[in-house]
Amino acid sequence: MTLYRYKAIDNNGAIQRGSIEADSIQEVKTILDSFKLSPITYSRDIRSYFHFKPHRRVLIELCIHLEQFEKAGIPLKKSLSEIRDLQKSSSFKSVVSNICRSIEEGDMLSVALSKHSQIFDAIFVSLIKMGEKTGNLGESYRQLIHHLEWMEETYSQTQKKLRYPIILGFVLIALITSLFTFLVPELLHFLDTTSKTISIATLLLIKLSSFFAHYVVHVFIGILVCIALCQAIFLFYPGGTLIKESLINQIPIIGKLKRYLILTQFFHMLSFLLRGKVDILDALNTTRLLFESQQISHIIRQIKSQVETGTSISQSFESIDKFPSFIIRMISIGEQTNTLADSLAHIKSHYEKQLRKQTDRLISSLEPIMLIVMGLVLAWIICAVFLPLYESFEQLQSAQ
Repeated sequence: MTLYRYKAIDNNGAIQRGSIEADSIQEVKTILDSFKLSPITYSRDIRSYFHFKPHRRVLIELCIHLEQFEKAGIPLKKSLSEIRDLQKSSSFKSVVSNICRSIEEGDMLSVALSKHSQIFDAIFVSLIKMGEKTGNLGESYRQLIHHLEWMEETYSQTQKKLRYPIILGFVLIALITSLFTFLVPELLHFLDTTSKTISIATLLLIKLSSFFAHYVVHVFIGILVCIALCQAIFLFYPGGTLIKESLINQIPIIGKLKRYLILTQFFHMLSFLLRGKVDILDALNTTRLLFESQQISHIIRQIKSQVETGTSISQSFESIDKFPSFIIRMISIGEQTNTLADSLAHIKSHYEKQLRKQTDRLISSLEPIMLIVMGLVLAWIICAVFLPLYESFEQLQSAQ
């Protein structure tokens, strides 16, 4: 669907402006007629050229409102109409309007949501579909709130931890670039006119400062071109995604963090779907669709094919030879005691703790490393510039 911006007149003669999603101009007219609006102008919204993704908090509030309206016994159509009127974002308001229209045309809520797959992912649609089958949408809403809040908390905590090292890194790069581009050349020029002998440290600083002064823009453009080329290879080359994943996995600390993150997300989503009474095969398939990694998708597909042949879940995981024995034992216990969802949740909690521990360790090591680098650079500049300058001033004073 495409986002269109419109200007129309209502029955009271007041001017109404907004945006709606539609497949064509004719559908825009039909939608405006259903809202009892007479169109004046309408055109494609510039935001339609960009990928719209609402903040996760918006989806949490949507589920909270739906759960409250469901508990109060308010019909779904009226609930969605009320939620649509509460939205401040015109883009998301348009999405809710389209969902309302789909339901009025006879679609189930899960089908209406699946038409906006860029906003409502497979796990969202699967749980709504399961709630429709069991007749308990309220429970599906509550589970989705828990899931989205967990995702939001994990993201916000990671962002908060990485904020200081990222800011410090940018400050370090900006400081070094400014020193070598503006300050150091002036000092070296003065030093070159007053000092007869130049040390090795000063000579190296002169070469590096000259390189920064003449080629810093070229280096910056070259880095951007290299990043663009790598992204093009990863996107368009048939095996580009696998190459990218293997390169990231080989990075000592980052690769380990990525593995912990994938395991945490995988077992969280799988246990979450099983607790929502989703069949194990459907849960595996839904989880596979949520991962962009081809390696993970291939592994999940292998597990699913093994389960389809009648192999137990623990044996299916063990046959892949990609999971540690701890995971196999926990899954086996969950199968034997009929508490598979709880066992998967325990695995998720274990790797979530490991992920936080490794992230804290990485951040705690990055901060002193960057401070040491900054200190070494400043020490080099002092030894190469300021000490010879001090000697030059002493020579001038003695000459006078």
